[in-house]
Amino acid sequence: MTNNANLLRSLIIYGICLPLAILLGYLLTTPDQSSVSTIGVVLAILIIPILLRFHHAFLVISWNLGMMMFFLPGSPTSWLTMSIISFLIFLGQRILDKRFRFLTVPEINRPLIILLLVVIITAEATGGIGLRYTGGDTYGGKRYLVLIGSILGYFALTGRRIPPEKAYLYLALFFLSGVFNFLEDWYSLSGPVSRYLFLFFPPTMLGPVQLGETRFGGLTLGAMMVFSYMLARYGIRNLFFGGRPWRLVLFCFFCVIGLLGGYRSSLMTVIITFSIQFYLEGMHKTKLLPFFAFIVLSATFICFPLMHMLPSNIQRSFAFIPFAPIDPEVRMNADVSSDWRIRMWHAVIPEIPNYLLLGKGLSISKQDFTDATNKATNQGAMTEDWWGSLTAGDFHNGPLSVLITFGIWGMLAFLWFIYAGLKVLYNNYRYGDPNLRTINACLYSLFLGKTVIFFFVFGGFYADLQIFLGWLALGICLNGGAVRAPQTASVSVAKTDNLANLLPRPKSAFSR
Repeated sequence: MTNNANLLRSLIIYGICLPLAILLGYLLTTPDQSSVSTIGVVLAILIIPILLRFHHAFLVISWNLGMMMFFLPGSPTSWLTMSIISFLIFLGQRILDKRFRFLTVPEINRPLIILLLVVIITAEATGGIGLRYTGGDTYGGKRYLVLIGSILGYFALTGRRIPPEKAYLYLALFFLSGVFNFLEDWYSLSGPVSRYLFLFFPPTMLGPVQLGETRFGGLTLGAMMVFSYMLARYGIRNLFFGGRPWRLVLFCFFCVIGLLGGYRSSLMTVIITFSIQFYLEGMHKTKLLPFFAFIVLSATFICFPLMHMLPSNIQRSFAFIPFAPIDPEVRMNADVSSDWRIRMWHAVIPEIPNYLLLGKGLSISKQDFTDATNKATNQGAMTEDWWGSLTAGDFHNGPLSVLITFGIWGMLAFLWFIYAGLKVLYNNYRYGDPNLRTINACLYSLFLGKTVIFFFVFGGFYADLQIFLGWLALGICLNGGAVRAPQTASVSVAKTDNLANLLPRPKSAFSR
């Protein structure tokens, strides 16, 4: 006998799916931005059950993935899309289930909320968050969404604790997904079939690739992800003395691969991060310190005489070392880049008092864009080689990118956040689960190393905030929140004092 309920359910399914399939087929025959967006929305609706179950894992994977959602309006990145989706899911879960709680860390939440308010108020006071693809008349509004999405992404990442037995799995998902960034440099070497892949990973280079000359930014970013993962997973001690030589070979290989981008800040980051973790693991207190010193000195004496024979982009990574014997043309190229930044900073620093109370913001009006294009200023301070970066707020300097853009209030909130983040990560390393000690040491080293680079070498607020928040949120998820320093010693002393007050005091001869 036919079940009437099943028959009705089947008719409803066919009644929905068949017209939907016809609509999607029609849209595929007329590909444009609106049809692609419609298809993307329909597919998103169909995968809602999967998102409800695995959205947190998808967010962890997408944080360093670098993939673009080209079928959505504005082509947002995958991590920004998942941040908003995951936050809304957790928010709905909190509304429906009062027992659900985020991993609340008040010392981090307070500066982030203030920073979010500063971003929103500055945006509203400087022309609003105008988006070109929605018909806005300003440029740069998408960067506001990146900042807001970074903060929402932090709360989404900390919405659920990572089980201790899955710590290494999530660690691999978080860092190793960033390896796919190398696809950004693969466009010129790929065939016509694989180029559909670059709809998701937009290429950074469209011209021919010249080995030794072309700077591979995506490859550098992917190598840095492997470097971070191996430090967090194995630690320095197990990398060098864990009885697995392939680990050390792979680690050194990706450190060298990371130099192909020619970015001096990348090599500085590797050196600073490695040195901090070397100290945190206590290697400086052992006999291994002379061993490492011998390795460094030997590598220096062997490699430096041969450095001028290395590819130009690798030589450029060493250009910050004054006595490095690199090719004069490579050093001149690096010096020109440094001089370009310094001249821009000299023009920007006198403008700081004008933006202390209300920052410049990230949006650029059509008039400002036109004036900058014509290089028209009151004092003629702009030069044609850096006017674009100055107008866009891309100062290539961390403190200036905060102070000029969001004023003194943004700088104070950001400094508060950096201090709180360092304190939380350090406490997690010192007082957290011993099984997570190596991971916590690496996250603290990465955070502190990035802070040094941000303030003294190179940084950009709207791009680097997402990096800071990712490391911090991962540490909080793994440790189930912020680990507090134990108070057992003070409690035991207090109990001893109370007990002493209850005991009778012996009489003294001087008490008569």
